[in-house]
Amino acid sequence: MTNRLKALLFLAIAISGTLSAGFALKSQAQAQPAQNDAYTWQPLRIGGGGFVTGIVAHPTEPDTLVAKTDVGGAYLWNAESAVWEQLLIETAVPNPQQNDYAVESVAIAPSDSERLYIAAGNDTDSANGRILASADGGQSWTDSSQRWLISGNEEAYRTGGERLAVDPLNADIVYFGSRTLGLWFSADGAETWQQVPTSEIPIIESDEIAGVYVVLFDPTGPTNNGRTQRLYAAVQNGGIYRSDDAGSSWAPIFEAAGVPLDMEIDSNGQLLFVMTDDGADSGSLSRYDPASKQTVNLSPNNWDDYRTVAVDPFNPDRIFIGTFGLTSGFYRSADGGQTWDSLQIDINEPDVAWPEQSTLAGYMSIGNLIFDPTVPGKLWFAEGMGVWHSSDLDDETVTWEFESLGIEELVSNDVAVLLDGTVVTAHWDRGLYHHPTPHDAVYDAQLAHSGRFNSAWDIDTSPADPDFVTAVVSDHRFCCEDDGEAYQGVFSLDSGRSWQQFPTRPESLKFGNIAVAANDTQNIVWLPSFNEAAQVTKDRGQTWQTVNLPGTDGDIPEGSHFAHYLNRRVLTADQVLPNTFYLLHSDLGIMRSADGGESWENLASNNLPFGWPAGYFNAHLLATPGRAEELFFTPGLLDGQDTGFYHSTNGGADWNQLPNVSNVEVFGFGKAAQNSDHPTLFIAGMLDGERGIWRSIDGGQSWTLTATAPAGIYDSVKALDGDKEVFGRVYVGFSGVGFVVGSIGQEQPPSNQFDWSAFLPFLRRR
Repeated sequence: MTNRLKALLFLAIAISGTLSAGFALKSQAQAQPAQNDAYTWQPLRIGGGGFVTGIVAHPTEPDTLVAKTDVGGAYLWNAESAVWEQLLIETAVPNPQQNDYAVESVAIAPSDSERLYIAAGNDTDSANGRILASADGGQSWTDSSQRWLISGNEEAYRTGGERLAVDPLNADIVYFGSRTLGLWFSADGAETWQQVPTSEIPIIESDEIAGVYVVLFDPTGPTNNGRTQRLYAAVQNGGIYRSDDAGSSWAPIFEAAGVPLDMEIDSNGQLLFVMTDDGADSGSLSRYDPASKQTVNLSPNNWDDYRTVAVDPFNPDRIFIGTFGLTSGFYRSADGGQTWDSLQIDINEPDVAWPEQSTLAGYMSIGNLIFDPTVPGKLWFAEGMGVWHSSDLDDETVTWEFESLGIEELVSNDVAVLLDGTVVTAHWDRGLYHHPTPHDAVYDAQLAHSGRFNSAWDIDTSPADPDFVTAVVSDHRFCCEDDGEAYQGVFSLDSGRSWQQFPTRPESLKFGNIAVAANDTQNIVWLPSFNEAAQVTKDRGQTWQTVNLPGTDGDIPEGSHFAHYLNRRVLTADQVLPNTFYLLHSDLGIMRSADGGESWENLASNNLPFGWPAGYFNAHLLATPGRAEELFFTPGLLDGQDTGFYHSTNGGADWNQLPNVSNVEVFGFGKAAQNSDHPTLFIAGMLDGERGIWRSIDGGQSWTLTATAPAGIYDSVKALDGDKEVFGRVYVGFSGVGFVVGSIGQEQPPSNQFDWSAFLPFLRRR
């Protein structure tokens, strides 16, 4: 079947469900709610992908490890299943805060492996971070009223050693090194906190705030009255401080500018610590002897950017040190730091496919290195895309084993659920993934398009061809452009299994939104970021034409996407009418094109909020599948404002606000319910003030709650789409915890909406 015949077939089918004027038909029967609304949720499994910024291990309890991530929470290792388990679950955490998933530090009490502590927060200019404490291995948590500026996702100073430290003899004695308020301690298991006087541990101002970066008890030192007497604190631009009286007084033992990034104590009680120049790309490794009070430089050289040190608990002469990129500098000493071997790295074929499809082995951003304290000769590695371990530590090439199953730490940007049941997801850092069996409990995600360090920002599909997918992929580092692949528009003809770049790309096309016509997959509009003008192609990227929107002259920008990092979707194609596109311009309202994006008209946009701030930030505009001229719109979350949710049935000229719905982050569509002529509408937002994932089978007139926090995850939601073939199934993407998929307990019989799957055998490009 030719593309033209396919497009005509789909167009005829779609229009059969609408009036000739383009308004939606109303069902004669009252829409009925689902008979079984008991949802089951599970991760859309990838395994790793995001930055695991650190890992800690219990000193005597085998296989007791906790990993922290910059935006994906904290995970407890389950050795029996070889899977990491999320510790931050809605039902376990008091007053759940979305910023909890940015974890700055973790600790396990040496005297009680059930006692865990987490410092969580994503602040940059306010003190809203908190420390959570658990006495039952993470099944439940408590929170004091004390708050700090905690920034687990801060670009600077989030890896290396730990700010939290627990007395080896007393699980109630906890210290915390803050970024801006100095050193703090608790004597009652984090219920109450006191600041160590700044005359003892100073607060030193710096442009890049590290503060008190590492706190460490010395388990080999003296004890008194059930408390460890010796501990160390590492202070930005202050050096290393030591206490010999359980923290009552402190004195500097090593004074230097820069940041002490990591500290370890060997079995002889010697302190090893890594320093870096403040803001520079060089550092040093030193050893401090508490008996002689002498410090010796052990650095392999004086130019590497050292970030972490690991000393073997069974052999203090064996030391490993790593730079920020482990492939750039990884060293081993077998004689206590007198001489060093420069090491190579390799990775074994992991249990999941995507790491080998990526370029991760070319750099491997380091979180930290630690020896397993209960297994001789085993090294753990927290890294920019997961957790690894190695036991071949005497070879010139250290081979790492991937151990990241269960860690679903990725920042989601978009998701498309295709008619054949496969799913394509878009993320920061890792780009696109293709999920062949997304609702099954398997790790079969494929890294799509490219293994390059790129981010995927937007995905679109077309009813003209159920196998067609297009996406925007751009590198947010604004570097590394030599390979010509830093900014790309890509498309797939086989449901995301393989991808091609557009043959050409105007220089201005970077980041932003993309949309493909309902009748023609050659006709694509790309709205780039930085308020650049949109571009349209009628030949799938062979040639491009600049879009001139009416009224965009003088102080009004040509584009409508000013920042690449926004969770913004303001370009969409009508899902029925041929070559018809809609665009929300921040200052001018809804624009419409009926000729494939070449010319546009500015509609009235009656009752639609736009302009500052509603139209500028995380707004979403989507056309409804199978219903001509029907649109939904949310301004997104606007810094505490109670934003509405809006609906248009005449192509964006007039809008109605849906009652009782507010603060919609994202929304999407799935298969229609039985006796409903409207595709199921899903939102991540509030109904009557209750936050959750809500489902409507009648276009937003009534709602059913699927979950307040799907799979227990209470992170903010950035992407959502419904299954087109299974009623009720929905995919939800978070700001740092990847995706989950939810399904109702009993699938409904086919709806009276047209069953597209009947035509799939004729339409596949096989």
